[in-house]
Amino acid sequence: MSTGNVNLDILLGQIEADRIANTKQSIPQIMKRYPSLSQKQ
Repeated sequence: MSTGNVNLDILLGQIEADRIANTKQSIPQIMKRYPSLSQKQ
């Protein structure tokens, strides 16, 4: 399902891939998009 925002769709796809692969590679992209978040959040 598309959000209508290509960058957000890419980020959500990376998060889903991380979940499936049990990795945390999308964290830098999340932190870049939402700089007020901490690593724990």
